[in-house]
Amino acid sequence: PAAPAPAPAAATAPPAPPAVSADYVAALEKRVADMELVHACKTHSAVVFIKPHAVTEEVKDLVKAEFANRGIYVLSEGVIPAEEIDQQQLIDTHYGAIAAKAVKQKPATLTVQPKAQAQFQKAFGLSWSDALSKGMVYNAMDGAAKLGITFDELGAKWGTLKKDVTLLKFGGGFY
Repeated sequence: PAAPAPAPAAATAPPAPPAVSADYVAALEKRVADMELVHACKTHSAVVFIKPHAVTEEVKDLVKAEFANRGIYVLSEGVIPAEEIDQQQLIDTHYGAIAAKAVKQKPATLTVQPKAQAQFQKAFGLSWSDALSKGMVYNAMDGAAKLGITFDELGAKWGTLKKDVTLLKFGGGFY
């Protein structure tokens, strides 16, 4: 005869997982994001920026939905502090020529087309060449320094300007 089957062991709850610190979770998330980037570099990938004035939950959801509708997947997302963007010149690198006009080039070295000069004259009551000769035109870096404000504060002032009234577009990315 066969031996009787042993009685089943009483069910016990699995042990509770060990406590995990916030630093551990942050480090793990960074490692996962790094792996995602490594993988993304082996496929078609892009870094997408939402302009600061447009960063809302609704816009982020819209971007994700539009990407998903086109079969594009967001691997990771995050926030880069303004100080880091400034220190590493991330936007300068990304936008190159546009940033050079705003940050590095002096206004006198820029080519302003006659139509844009006429808009300038109409908006501000003096010619572009007069404004230059009187030292009244600055790039973003020099303008912030002249006003004694940060780039964030300059951006806030920029945001109050009115298109075609106090904000003139001279060309692609050139205001």
